Amino acid sequence: MKDLQEDLKKEPDNTMRYRVLFSHIGRSEEKIRESKEQIGFINEEKKFWDNPEFLDLKYGTNTHKIGAKGYKTAINKKKGTPFDFFPKKDAWGGRGLSITPKNGGGVGMVSLDEYEEKMNGLTIIDSSLGSQIGEGLQESLSAITTVWNDVFSDEDRNGVDILEFRFGTKKLKKMHTVGGWTKRSTIQMDHVNDGKPIILEPSKLNILLSEYGDLTNDAIETMVHEMSHKRFREFRKKNPEKMDRIVDRVLSLGKEGSASAYAKSFWDDLDKIKAKNTDGSKEAKDNIRKAEILIANEAHSGLIAGMTVPVLANTYGKLIKDNVMKLNTIFKEEMYG
Repeated sequence: MKDLQEDLKKEPDNTMRYRVLFSHIGRSEEKIRESKEQIGFINEEKKFWDNPEFLDLKYGTNTHKIGAKGYKTAINKKKGTPFDFFPKKDAWGGRGLSITPKNGGGVGMVSLDEYEEKMNGLTIIDSSLGSQIGEGLQESLSAITTVWNDVFSDEDRNGVDILEFRFGTKKLKKMHTVGGWTKRSTIQMDHVNDGKPIILEPSKLNILLSEYGDLTNDAIETMVHEMSHKRFREFRKKNPEKMDRIVDRVLSLGKEGSASAYAKSFWDDLDKIKAKNTDGSKEAKDNIRKAEILIANEAHSGLIAGMTVPVLANTYGKLIKDNVMKLNTIFKEEMYG
């Protein structure tokens, strides 16, 4: 075990591949030492993932400074921050539209320019987790901090308006840690805000922590999986032609080319959508294409999360290594090259 840890320390900083990989070993070394089989398993996994053909997980620069609660670019959720612009309901009956009175008359809205000026590239930490959480969840939060600060890049953190942590309810305690990524929502109307965009809902990376499963690795994997969705969407916006190639190449692998059972399930969704959209109209074609893009999106997130925490049969299912290699080739050539 000591030799393995020393090997990992020697990994070049610029690859990022082992920045988080095996991070749980130090905490659970005593338990791992009891099982020679597990040590052998970890070493075998290392041999597979320690492959120069894998894409480099480094994705941009990492220059941001530490902020609130030890997170880079972070500020606490409190009065006077832009979070106050987002009540639960608004005058339109919608969710999250920011309504504020202006100059004492009528209803005003927070413009995108105003919001970005106040935020100044910062991320609000919205956490309901206090000192009462157990040691396992505290370790998970520590791992998440490491991922946010040292694995994610400036480009990853940019545009995350809210980083939200919650603890799973009783119904969710038997689930692994889960999360979600919601992109920023804006609207632009000629008769509102002089035709300039207004913000409807901030972007949010939310993590719902559970006490079930391998806590630290579940937290890391969920965090990376959800941020990978953000990477995918932003890359698609900037590189539509490359993204079309990525989607088509992932589709060419077929359902059995999925890297996990979770990723494979989205092919079932595609079949259902195809069955409902058979008239050949533009709308039908668009609906089908959205489902195809989602397959590629989930393939990407599963690959990147799996490469970050490959040791265990992870939250999204045991990875099929032959298919991992095929997906790696696609994303390395098209997105990470």
